[in-house]
Amino acid sequence: MTATAEDGSVKIGVLTDMSGQNSNFGGRGSVVAAEMAVEDFGGTALGKPVEIVSADHRNKPDVGASIARQWYESEGVDLIVDIPSSAVALAVAGIAKDTKKLVFTSGASTSRLVEEDCSPYTAQWTYDSFALAKGVAGTLVKEGGKKWFFITADYAAGHSIEGAFEGFLTAEGGEVVGGVRHPVGTTDYTSYLLQGQASGADVIGIINFGEDAINTLKQASEFGIADAGQKMAVFFMSDPQINAAGLDVMKGLVFVTSFVWNKNEETRAWTARFKERAGQMPSDFHASVYSATLSYLKGVQAAGSDAPDAVMAAVKAAPVDDMYAQGGTILPNGLHVHDLMLVEVKSPDEQEEEGDNMKILATIAGTDAFRPIEQSVCEVVKSN
Repeated sequence: MTATAEDGSVKIGVLTDMSGQNSNFGGRGSVVAAEMAVEDFGGTALGKPVEIVSADHRNKPDVGASIARQWYESEGVDLIVDIPSSAVALAVAGIAKDTKKLVFTSGASTSRLVEEDCSPYTAQWTYDSFALAKGVAGTLVKEGGKKWFFITADYAAGHSIEGAFEGFLTAEGGEVVGGVRHPVGTTDYTSYLLQGQASGADVIGIINFGEDAINTLKQASEFGIADAGQKMAVFFMSDPQINAAGLDVMKGLVFVTSFVWNKNEETRAWTARFKERAGQMPSDFHASVYSATLSYLKGVQAAGSDAPDAVMAAVKAAPVDDMYAQGGTILPNGLHVHDLMLVEVKSPDEQEEEGDNMKILATIAGTDAFRPIEQSVCEVVKSN
């Protein structure tokens, strides 16, 4: 018999990148994070053990959508979490809407998930392109970084984030003096970086992901771009990437993050547990998967059911208070609003302990970081 959403069993699917360029900050670590949330919740919901399943979407929307449909329609999965890759997340969100099942994304940043392609069954847990762009661009322009050149990955999230950056730059009196787009998986960024160097930009904005970002920044370091006076800003960075490239390459980079592992004793303790099990430092996506999974289970408990509409209503009604976020709220469009941090990568001589990679420049209140619900174009919001 096919399981239903109201069968009383709770099954969570971690749909992630197990082998590609996003695997260091998704992958097995996301499965571990979800498992930790289940354990911290007590291991059961509605009187039955909570089950975790996982799969590799291979960064292909058709593969992700096929897995999601199989999970939702035939295997009794109630919630899908993670999904690094905005294109895959958009495809899965469409399946979730069709089947009226839940998806809480942590590894996708396109604002379309909670705006043009929003759904009553989607929540975006980590951040979106609006918040990333506002946090970085808004701050650096005010500090004198008026002219920008972009090196952008040619995919959905890249386009969305570049557009958001440009909006905040112009609003603060900045300007875009040039830019290039590159295919995902590019290995040689020489021509792009030379164009950025010659553009006269104050800031070269790197809008790509995973190994693409690491390769871009390694080559920028070889050219001595930052040492020559141009600022390097990235839209996304995490400890796994910083550790892979080294502080000599990453030092001075400014970006927005939702998680700094040594921010306080609670995050330190969680990180120690995670590292022991996963064999790596956590990314903010890993911490977000933990929070999203824990909030879902709390929603099931509050609803007394795993029926998707009831659980989502319970999740949206309760604040998000855990290791990852304090006082977070889920807006009607599914956007998780919580505090973010503007950080800068430390130089090797600033590091006080192993893995101490980031210094917090500012804490950005969630209400300042994320798009106000009054500005949303989400049809769910308009219909209510």
